[in-house]
Amino acid sequence: MGVVALMTLLNREESVLSTHFGKAKWISLLGSDGKIKFLENTGLNGRFVVDVLVANGCTDVVFGEIGFGALRHLQAAGIHGWFGPLDKPVPELLEMLRQQKLERATAPRDGHVNHGCGQHSHGERSDATGEQRGCCCHR
Repeated sequence: MGVVALMTLLNREESVLSTHFGKAKWISLLGSDGKIKFLENTGLNGRFVVDVLVANGCTDVVFGEIGFGALRHLQAAGIHGWFGPLDKPVPELLEMLRQQKLERATAPRDGHVNHGCGQHSHGERSDATGEQRGCCCHR
């Protein structure tokens, strides 16, 4: 296993995963040297995160949820995505990954609705007209 990223809420090892891949506040990177460094997610969208992962040589990334567009970007970059439980801190998640106890992300899950255009939503509607709210994951 090479460089592993985790999409976290905090810039600390005891942090748990963010519920949203592209909008996670922090990208926690475990290098091949066994040290964790924290990068602030300044782009706050899936494509930006994948570009950061590629630039840092990531082979795997653990997250709570992911949209169709971001998952396509990950797959195109050759990075393996893994769903992790939201209540586990970084060290436990890394151990679960090492023990192959995480689910491989081959498609979004849990409320992500595909609109057929690369966009998705989390089932939210913006108003009484039923228009979907915009989502960052397709960027």
